[in-house]
Amino acid sequence: MEQHNQDAASPEPTAPRVRQRCRARRRDGRNCRLFAQDPATGLCARHAAYAETLPDELLDTADLSKQLLVVNEGGYCSAESINAILSNVIELLAKGRISSRRSSVITFALSLLVRSVVVDRKVAGTPPQIIFDAPRPNRDPVTPGPPAAPCPSPSPDAYPRTSHEAAENYARLRT
Repeated sequence: MEQHNQDAASPEPTAPRVRQRCRARRRDGRNCRLFAQDPATGLCARHAAYAETLPDELLDTADLSKQLLVVNEGGYCSAESINAILSNVIELLAKGRISSRRSSVITFALSLLVRSVVVDRKVAGTPPQIIFDAPRPNRDPVTPGPPAAPCPSPSPDAYPRTSHEAAENYARLRT
């Protein structure tokens, strides 16, 4: 019988492979319990598929003025044009082309525009107010008088010591 060299035929023993858990976090803050499928991303199959469907990041520096702003003859000084811009913001947010932070800043600016339009309408719709009997300013020069005498310090007996004395003083003042 032929003797086989056991050392040459058997491969080197490898270290036990430790499986890595998924790096994704759940809503409650804990890690996903599944094992990571892709060592490069550290995500399980479910989270890796979800990450592929999402855009890398929403670019807040992207120029969306053509999709967002509605240019009318009146510009942005009517509630209708501001409403059209607001509907475009909602549409871009729903499509995922604009971040929620950027959309909230834009809607805040639009609310300020709407307020100024409303104020302008109120001012334009009311006639100017004329007050006929307004008091005239006093333009007489002020003459300095004698210096006022310092107030005497109140005696300790001037203040009531008990609630009964305070009630008596109040009743005396009312009569």
